[in-house]
Amino acid sequence: MTFDYNVKFPLSLVISRKTILLYQLIFRFLLHLKHVEQALSNMWAEQKTHPWRCPMPNHPEFSGWRLRVCLLRARMLAFVQQVLAFITFEVLEPNWHLLEAKLEKVTTVDQLLRDHVDFLDTCMKACMLTSSKLIKVLFYIIIVCGWDTDGNVLQRHARN
Repeated sequence: MTFDYNVKFPLSLVISRKTILLYQLIFRFLLHLKHVEQALSNMWAEQKTHPWRCPMPNHPEFSGWRLRVCLLRARMLAFVQQVLAFITFEVLEPNWHLLEAKLEKVTTVDQLLRDHVDFLDTCMKACMLTSSKLIKVLFYIIIVCGWDTDGNVLQRHARN
């Protein structure tokens, strides 16, 4: 999902195609993380239902398997939530406050452009979205965390 906006001159000097693309990349990443977090949370709710909780005396190994599945889901959810919290509260929010503080002191359009691009570049780097190696590893982990029982998510992203 992508939101796009056509900016008219003179605002197009500050909100250029490049800056819109950077915002899209950051927010696409956040949206993907939120989607995976929601899927893992739904799985947690499903694992609280009776079929997951009822004892299986004839199959003691099944209880151990269910426990491992629950622990894996919990670890995946914790990882996704930690990445989301880091990006939201350690990267975007403080950098946004710094940008706001800089914008109060801006006197020229060049300063405005420089501060805005610096903000976006800092956010992209801190969100680990500038290194292709980091992006591949991070997205692979997130894709595996969001992999449903049919393997749909993994298959869809493996083609891209």
